[in-house]
Amino acid sequence: GSYYAILKAIDNAGLWKERWLKIKVTNAKPTAPSFYKTCTGHDCSFYLNPNKPLDALLKDKDGTVTEFYFVVTAADKTTVIAGCEETYDRLMSCTLPAAGTYYAWFFLFDNYGEYSYKTMKFVLK
Repeated sequence: GSYYAILKAIDNAGLWKERWLKIKVTNAKPTAPSFYKTCTGHDCSFYLNPNKPLDALLKDKDGTVTEFYFVVTAADKTTVIAGCEETYDRLMSCTLPAAGTYYAWFFLFDNYGEYSYKTMKFVLK
């Protein structure tokens, strides 16, 4: 958002001058990491890099990561597949109901309300 600050200078004779400054504060979005998928039949797992600590993967350069989660949607990108959502874990496993096109998402939120995400389209045969 934007804020205003007053800068006031006073000399030793008591003379003063005031200046209003407009300050714009911007928030950088957190950086969502890439993720991986493995499937055997309709059973799929989605996971962050297991070889890196979680705090090295979930980054927000000007704040704190407050929430992260995986979700899988149908081809319309809005219908969440039941049982295919996981919060605060680096791994999500679920069973997809049928062959078809799906999207896996990983969302990352910070303490200023900003977010970023990565998505992966895949086809289950």
